[in-house]
Amino acid sequence: MNCLVLGCFAAFLLTNVLSSAQSLQMNRWLNTGSEKERTQKLISLGIRDDQARLAAGEDVLWRPIRSESQSGLAVFFVPCGSFEESGLYLLEEGNKGWHVEDRTGFDCHYDDSVSISMASVRTPNVDDILVHHECEERGTGYLEQHFNVLVVESGKFKIILNVKEVVNESGWPEKSEFRLRSKFALVPSRLGSRIIEETRCTDDNGRISVRKRRFRWDESALRLIPSKFVSVGAVDNKSKPSCR
Repeated sequence: MNCLVLGCFAAFLLTNVLSSAQSLQMNRWLNTGSEKERTQKLISLGIRDDQARLAAGEDVLWRPIRSESQSGLAVFFVPCGSFEESGLYLLEEGNKGWHVEDRTGFDCHYDDSVSISMASVRTPNVDDILVHHECEERGTGYLEQHFNVLVVESGKFKIILNVKEVVNESGWPEKSEFRLRSKFALVPSRLGSRIIEETRCTDDNGRISVRKRRFRWDESALRLIPSKFVSVGAVDNKSKPSCR
């Protein structure tokens, strides 16, 4: 039994080392060369010419992703930059190298803060994609950014969670002000999956409240299901900065 555990652990370490080496190699390849050379590299992956030209001016991120597919998969992220949308591509490794299978974009207004990370939410052996600060609503005196969790299913991106992360609202001439800030943390679960815990702070014209809730993976619904919000203790003026 000990030998089996050690063997599994060694295989896990080897997989991580190989994955890190592959990420380093691909990121170096994609982010070096002239703008024209970088554009051609992106086009060779199957990215549209106009999207490749825009992405070639940014420092892009390439990362392998674990999935239930037998094929090698990776995500390619183009951050906010000179254009007002970030891009996320799903790539599959075939006989002729990597090629694009799917794409989605995220609105960058107003602070170009869209970011991604990987985490095993539903099951320990599969990676899910966490997207922060995707702008969904905007207008005069109003900004609403969301937190998304995406999964890869049958070679396509699928959203299993979409919830408010930032809201800024200023009224005129009433001079009203509303701020919402949510922080999301991963909490271990006894079932092997992980729970996403949200801590939401709101400042409604100086009236501050802090609440928490949790999102659990529901296999029958195929999405993350929220619990009810629960208030967090006493709130005073010291909590105000966390709503900014």
